[in-house]
Amino acid sequence: MIKIVDFIPEHATALDAIGDAEWNHTPMLDDSKKHNITKVAIVDGKVVGTTYGKKKGDLFLYDVILIDKNYRVGNVAMELNQALLGYVKSLGCKNCVVKSMLSPGRRSCSATALKRQGFREILRVEGYWSDEPEICKVCGYNPCKCTCIFMLKEL
Repeated sequence: MIKIVDFIPEHATALDAIGDAEWNHTPMLDDSKKHNITKVAIVDGKVVGTTYGKKKGDLFLYDVILIDKNYRVGNVAMELNQALLGYVKSLGCKNCVVKSMLSPGRRSCSATALKRQGFREILRVEGYWSDEPEICKVCGYNPCKCTCIFMLKEL
């Protein structure tokens, strides 16, 4: 059973381990200070994912959905996403914008799933993350050669 809860600092270590395996990321405790809405997925007592972003007026800027690779098959991402979108809608958000990453020679990490949940592509920006100082863990290049796909959902 998937339980969706608000982020607390005790979740940070488990989420950092998931993030470190996937891409270069800011430690969760630092990231949580930049975002005013963060939800966490827990399965059988184990932290398996998070999603977070920031409310700006009636817009929700969805920053990340991060799921442990061992829990990607199933409904964790969908339930986490639905919980977050329902919550921000209850706060008065009318639209949600999210960034999806498309790496060279690879399919999008999340765009297909987001389309199934009602998001639509509005913009592509090549080299969006090219100013990052490290080798990208997704595409393997420095600078990063991934394309950012901005997607929109009306709530």
